[in-house]
Amino acid sequence: MIASSVDLSQERLELSSPPHLRRAAADALDRGETHYTTRPGIMPLREQLAGRYQAAVGEAMDAAGQVLITCGLEEALFVALQTLAAAGDEVLVLGPSRADDEAVVRATGASPRHLALPSGREWEGQWLAAAMNERTRVLLLRQPSLDGRSIPSPALAEIVAEAQRADAAVISDEALADFTRPGQERSWFAASPGAAARTVTIGDFSAWGLEGWRVGFLLGPRPLLGPMTNLKQALSICSPALGQYAAL
Repeated sequence: MIASSVDLSQERLELSSPPHLRRAAADALDRGETHYTTRPGIMPLREQLAGRYQAAVGEAMDAAGQVLITCGLEEALFVALQTLAAAGDEVLVLGPSRADDEAVVRATGASPRHLALPSGREWEGQWLAAAMNERTRVLLLRQPSLDGRSIPSPALAEIVAEAQRADAAVISDEALADFTRPGQERSWFAASPGAAARTVTIGDFSAWGLEGWRVGFLLGPRPLLGPMTNLKQALSICSPALGQYAAL
């Protein structure tokens, strides 16, 4: 018997992508999909994401104008922050964060500030209002958080209310939307009443076996996605075609 090991001390497990994903990429290669795709991404993948958004949020989404395929989650976050934040602004990061979050925020000239998520009864009351100030222009959260917790409905309502009061945008990372803790409700942040109009939803396919394939996404209202599309195209034109077909 041949023993194998997985190094859990690393942030990334470096496992091989599942066979069906590799076959999808190989099939795309055999079809000659070796060129640039349409710049916002292949339409079938954008349509699938628009459908997932509509099912989760309950609002129609136009795949042509409200879905943007990016070169991974980090590019999606970078493009969103570069569009929504500016020098002197503050980005309030709610809950556990990724190692690169602070650097991506600082690249905009804005300042990151971290706010731990409450637990138990601490969700009740104005836990967020006291942390907001006149410089807070963006709230960055993950639903669920990196530790697998879903933010409960009363807290989501407070986030929406405070974002509206401050006229702040929300970036919600939904990369782990299908991987909550057992017994916890799966809910996209944009599904919260009043949230969709000011929320940019980002994510990728790493948790599904496409880590390192450089395929992420941005979803949101047209007024926000328009400038983001222009910036993303200037950065990297489009995500690699084979990765997009594997994601599809």
